[in-house]
Formats: sequence, C-alpha cells, structure tokens
Amino acid sequence: MASKEMKELIGNKIFASISLLLLLVLSSALILANNKIYVNADDNKSSSDTKESRYNIADIDLSISVPDSFVVFTQNVTSNNSYLEKIGVDDVEQQRNLMKATNIFLEIVPKDDEITYEFIVKALPAPSGVANFNETNDNDLKSLFETYVKQSQEHSDSDLKESIDASSIEKINGIPYFTTQISSTSNNGVTVKAKKYYTVIRGYAYTYSLQTNETDIKSQYIQACNSMLESAEYKEIKNSIFNSSIYSELLTTILSLGLPIIILGLITYFLTSGNSKRKKRLAKARQEEALAKKKLD
Repeated sequence: MASKEMKELIGNKIFASISLLLLLVLSSALILANNKIYVNADDNKSSSDTKESRYNIADIDLSISVPDSFVVFTQNVTSNNSYLEKIGVDDVEQQRNLMKATNIFLEIVPKDDEITYEFIVKALPAPSGVANFNETNDNDLKSLFETYVKQSQEHSDSDLKESIDASSIEKINGIPYFTTQISSTSNNGVTVKAKKYYTVIRGYAYTYSLQTNETDIKSQYIQACNSMLESAEYKEIKNSIFNSSIYSELLTTILSLGLPIIILGLITYFLTSGNSKRKKRLAKARQEEALAKKKLD
C-alpha cells in the first residue's frame, strides 16, 4: 500500500513539474510573440540566410518583408509588447491613435541596437488625377517629379526648417520612386536627416521615410531600407477581423492570462485529486485494520 501511494505521489510531482515547465515555456513564447506584433504576418520566412516576417496590410494593398533584426510596430500594437519602452511609449492607445491620425502603418526600428534610425511606412489615397507611377510614361513621370520636388520645397512648418539636399527618380523592382534627401532642423536646434521614397500605385500614395539623428544617413541604413522596398508587393489583400487592434489586444490578454490559469487549474486538480484518493485508501485501510482487530478479539 505504501509503495503504491509513493508511486502515485511521485507521479503527481512529476506531472506538476512538467506542467510548471510547460507554463514557463508558454510564458517565454508569449513574451517573444508579443515582442513582434504583426498584421497578418507570415512569420520566419527565410530569404537567403536572413529570417524575416511578411506584413500584409489590407487597408493599403501592401505586402512587405522586414528582417527579424528589426522591431515593427503597427496600428494593432498591443499593451504587452515589451519593445514599446524602447521607443518611449507608455500609453499604447495613444500610440495606436497617433499612428492612425498620421497614416503610419508601420514603424520599424533596430531590435538590439540603440535607435539611431527608423523606417516609417505611410499611405493615403492618391491625389486626384495622379496616375499609377508604374503606368506613367517617362516624360509625364519627369513632370510629376518636378512638381513633387517643388511642392516639397515650398512645404512650410513653423516648428521645422527643411531643405532638400538631393532628389532623384529611382526604380526598385521596376517601380519608380521619387526620392528626396532632406535636412530638418527644429526650433530647439535638433537636426534630423531623412531619405523619402514616394510612389503612387493601385490608387494609393505611399511614402517610405528613412530617418536618422546622425549627421549623415549611413549606407547600411539605405541598404536595409532598399532591401525592404525590394520585397514590397502592391496587390489586393483580403481584410480580416484578426487584423483589428481589438482582436490583437483580446488575443494577447487571453494567451497571457488564460493559459497560465488553465495550467495552474489542471495542476491543482490533479494534486487535490491524488490527495483525495490517498485519503480514501488510508480510510479504507484503517477500516479493514479495525475489522481485522475485531475478528481477532
């Protein structure tokens, strides 16, 4: 009897240990998952030796890959994303509203390094009468480019002084982009260097901004930016309820709170169930022992 109880006790302890280990593994997985909040992303698609994630944004017909060495914030970012602190955000709702108000769909920063640069993806419906750049002949494209640069030069902001240092038309994967390199100086004397890529496709005007607080935009920054742009696909993407911020927040809350509760509940159930069975066996053994004594008497 004692041997049987000992085996059951050991079995329960083993089960509890395995359950706790599973809980730790799931918690670690949740932390990693919450560090990468995504929009319908196909995770860990490998390109050469670099792991990357694909972000499919139905609202603007854009699919783009981002290396996993970057942190990506979307309009669906959730409160338990541990990288929010990295960009100085303590109010996730405010961050989501800001991104929506400024038409930012992706904010991309280096994951492990100090943030010296970032890559912003913005989009709006294309201006009336502006054709898709990939369907526009060279002469019309050149005329559009000159108008774009002129309007950019005339852009005024009381808090910023901007100047265009260089401009050109670049083709990436056959798609023309109007590029401008800009120096922006705020009233407090802080200067930001930026390279902007602008294109119009499928009725949307896309602006990709590479920004740095360093004195120059380093070539490796531009290379990383161009690599992402090379992966960009402009196509119809089906929308889904799973892409909403409410769903993302609800899912992460369920995963982070629900799973540990369920596992702890199972541990408690099996441990208490085992104790109950042991008590019943002990009570039965005592009854049998008492009956045996009576017979002897």
